[in-house]
Amino acid sequence: MQKLVVAGICVLFSPVLLGVALLAVGLGIVLVGAAVCIAGAAVAFAALAVFGVFWLIFQAGKLAFYCCLGLPAVRGAPAPDAGDPVSRWLARWFGPPLTVEDDTPVMVQILEKNRERRVSRFGREAAAPLGQGLAPSRAWCRLEAAAEGPPALRACGICEEDLLDFRFPDRDVSDDCRGHARTACLRCVAMEIQRTLELRAWSEARCVLCPGRLTHAQIHEFAFKEVFEK
Repeated sequence: MQKLVVAGICVLFSPVLLGVALLAVGLGIVLVGAAVCIAGAAVAFAALAVFGVFWLIFQAGKLAFYCCLGLPAVRGAPAPDAGDPVSRWLARWFGPPLTVEDDTPVMVQILEKNRERRVSRFGREAAAPLGQGLAPSRAWCRLEAAAEGPPALRACGICEEDLLDFRFPDRDVSDDCRGHARTACLRCVAMEIQRTLELRAWSEARCVLCPGRLTHAQIHEFAFKEVFEK
């Protein structure tokens, strides 16, 4: 009788014990997976941290090298020869060497050099066609041909690009302009005329900065060549 009771108890509780065992195995698998994920994330963060440290060291070394080469009067290092291959490679990555010998902060000098390069680039691209494959306006060609003196940059109030002085109108776009500054570049003026002519009519062409209407002659002066000829 005692053996029968023990056998009955085992049969009764065996599913419960099996469930507990399976639950324990499942929890073990979950814990192992979580540990693996945490370890992987830790390795990834560590790799990113190491990369960030090396990147900062590289940038700091690059800036220090730039300053050493660009400020011979301050750092005591001789200026590199522009014809030297190493110097050309350095100029490609770090920009031309700085030769300013006053107390101007280094970053101010770097920004000024970048500005000079932008002026030079705009000067080389002065004859480049306007966007969208449209030929420039008569005002664009006239002012470009009459440009004199060293180039200077101005920011357009519409597209916010830094452009040369002669990329802006030299007079009011419309007779009805209300005395506002000529802060819109010729390209933005021409694009506004183009949008007006495509959506409305010739008589609706206006200044891009005010409600002033343009005459036929003013449209001829400031519109893209192909737009006016249509």
